[in-house]
Amino acid sequence: MNAPHRSEAIRLAQERISELEKEISCLRQAEQSDRELEFTGKLFRLMKKFKLEPGEVIDLLVTRGDLDRRLFGCETTYKLKHILGLRQLEAERKGRRP
Repeated sequence: MNAPHRSEAIRLAQERISELEKEISCLRQAEQSDRELEFTGKLFRLMKKFKLEPGEVIDLLVTRGDLDRRLFGCETTYKLKHILGLRQLEAERKGRRP
């Protein structure tokens, strides 16, 4: 194989590697998304079972030491409450409780 053919083969191999890296990244994101949806579903079932609001869940996590308020700060805690509250409202609008 002469030098121009080798260069072309290297370029094509690099393109394929780049495509495979993108594909792997997409698959990992999809897997992460599936895990997050599964976790959210389980969380809402537990919230419904124990009749807890999002703020109460966060307070429980802080009390147990599972969520360190110093690391996450108030802003993150407020965001969690907001996100969980939105998910709860969305579920209620669809005619079901989370």
